[in-house]
Amino acid sequence: MSSNVAKPSKRYLELEEERELSRALMKGTKGMQEAEKTFMPKHPAEEEENYKVRLASTTLYGSYRNTLTKMAGKVFSKPVLVNPDVPAGIGEILDNIDGQGRNITSFLFDVMVKGLQDGISFIFVDYTSIKPKEDGTLLTALDVKNMGARSTAILYDASQIIDWKSENIGGVQTLTCIRIKECANEPDPDDEWGEKEVEQIRVLRPGSYELWRKSEKVGGLVDDWYLYDDGVTAISYIPLIPYYTNREGFFEGLPPLQPLAELCKQHWNSSSEQVQALTFARFAMMVFSGVEKGSIGKVGPNVIIELSDSQAKGSRIETAGEGIKAGSDDIKDIEQRMLSAGMTARVETKAGVTATASAIDSTDSDSILMAWATSLEDVANQMLWFMADYDELSDGGTVEINKSFATSKPEGTPKDILDACLAGKISDETFLNEWQRRDILSDSIDVLEELDRINKQAQQLLAMQPQQAVPNPSNVDVSAMVS
Repeated sequence: MSSNVAKPSKRYLELEEERELSRALMKGTKGMQEAEKTFMPKHPAEEEENYKVRLASTTLYGSYRNTLTKMAGKVFSKPVLVNPDVPAGIGEILDNIDGQGRNITSFLFDVMVKGLQDGISFIFVDYTSIKPKEDGTLLTALDVKNMGARSTAILYDASQIIDWKSENIGGVQTLTCIRIKECANEPDPDDEWGEKEVEQIRVLRPGSYELWRKSEKVGGLVDDWYLYDDGVTAISYIPLIPYYTNREGFFEGLPPLQPLAELCKQHWNSSSEQVQALTFARFAMMVFSGVEKGSIGKVGPNVIIELSDSQAKGSRIETAGEGIKAGSDDIKDIEQRMLSAGMTARVETKAGVTATASAIDSTDSDSILMAWATSLEDVANQMLWFMADYDELSDGGTVEINKSFATSKPEGTPKDILDACLAGKISDETFLNEWQRRDILSDSIDVLEELDRINKQAQQLLAMQPQQAVPNPSNVDVSAMVS
């Protein structure tokens, strides 16, 4: 038994505290309401019942989630291009890369969204567990294929990586041990149609793995964990790849759009106060004089109030609305600042230096996305390399992620480019490249191969044309020509 295997590291807890707001915002109104007083403080004199009404009446302005998903959507507006150098065996599984029906495009889209949410996400390349033959003979490649054994890509978000250790080996910081929090779904023995969730901790070391599960034995303590499964892996390293959008250290990241998240929290609270102010403004406060205390019953719409004393008076007090206007102006100001904050992000450069990029215009915004897309492409190609290593292949090939998402369109219309080509001002290769850049031609078209096909096609057409007879000089009557 071990009660420490599920204990998160101190650094994990520190990072999770800073990622809490981003996660709640990504869950929408429900996520912020579940956080309660963490992001919407209760006023000192506010009763708990009134606070809960205010909390339940507030709706989140969904700028944060919309910004993150639109950023990723811009990158994946075109599907991932699988290059011809990807081995057939690996290419076959890319339409169901996670074993749950997601193709490589939708899978990497989710990897990017999680990376934008937390500053980091992870791809783990697993392989089907293979049991040896009962007679002890070795498995052939055909046996493994018939078993359906294959690589599988698993997406982990930062909240699942509870501890990690590394060493500098040969000048490279190398992962030596990691603990991952998982939840497995299994049939419920007490319910024919139901399932039960089983908490487990996956421990990975170079060349080996362990699965720990929470004890269900009678008398076992709540925090008792037992070793459920262990074994060796076919590769000598941990096939886990981090995808950084805002690196803080080795296997560490923080939300790159934290300034936008803070403004969304401010908007959440200002909206809450505005809803409460409107509630009071719409229902005037009744004031009575000349009546006994407690003699007035319920006050509100559709209620008739009778005053038995002729000297008694009733009136109402209404707000002048200055506070409501001030609240409305504050919300509009926050929303305006959100527009700028949504285009500002911290991004790690190729040199590993973290810089702040202010994307006030679309060109800068696209450059940030370009960096994130390029980084994700590198991660995807490393994933293919791990898959190839499992299959004992020398190379896994490459894929390409769309980077032609710039909002600024190239100068010149498609017709302008065509006219320049016909006039001989640009080459056929430049013509095709420019049409491809303007989305007239698919990115999957190889321009050089296309030119080669055009030349072959022209030669075939020339060969099909009837040949004109060439006169034989010996049959020509020269005297006739002279005369």
